[in-house]
Amino acid sequence: MRWLALPGVPAGPGVWSRLTLPYLSTHRFVGFQQGEHRDTWSLQSFVDEIRPKVDRETVLLGQNLGGLVAAVTALQTPVKAVVLTGTALGPWWLMPRMTAKWPLHYLFYNWYAGQRFMKKGVSPAVQQAFLAEFHSELHTPGLRAKMRLVGREMKPPVGLAGQLSSRTKVHLVWGTHDVHYPRWIPEVIRPLSQASLQWVNGGHYCMWENPTVFTRALENIRNNTL
Repeated sequence: MRWLALPGVPAGPGVWSRLTLPYLSTHRFVGFQQGEHRDTWSLQSFVDEIRPKVDRETVLLGQNLGGLVAAVTALQTPVKAVVLTGTALGPWWLMPRMTAKWPLHYLFYNWYAGQRFMKKGVSPAVQQAFLAEFHSELHTPGLRAKMRLVGREMKPPVGLAGQLSSRTKVHLVWGTHDVHYPRWIPEVIRPLSQASLQWVNGGHYCMWENPTVFTRALENIRNNTL
């Protein structure tokens, strides 16, 4: 059994760096590094990027964009399970699509460029350390435009959570203080996808902020439910 961790943006796979699990590998989506080219930013293009890397024994762990990609991938390719954190599977993605439109994109993408999103993603006590660690990702040339392209293309299939429950096992590991995907979101996803739910003290990046408890949650899933 192999676990493949898919990140969101703009932080990238560095969010998993504090999880020292021998069975966990990470993926960096193409197009977010300086000088990288991506032909299309559609949701399906991200799914197509992942599908060759998974099989029936793969557990997909996904956050934010990575969580949505993991869920849609599981509809198209059999996997062992999906573990989601800090993401949404339904209408919540309307907000990124709307804010990517002119002229709202000036505020949400050109001005913030992910920095406010990152800052609010962890507890105040660790904000400076977190932003310092991901400084290079936040200052990647062209990041604003790329994040806008991602935002306007994120339209999940209707009834994704319910469809997922009939395809694979679903587990949720969520930050107690995630301001971007607050507590009611996993509470909605849980019954629709017949998922288990474990809480980790922390924000949107609880896997970085509280890696010991997050690791314990993954180990619990691996040892007791798969």
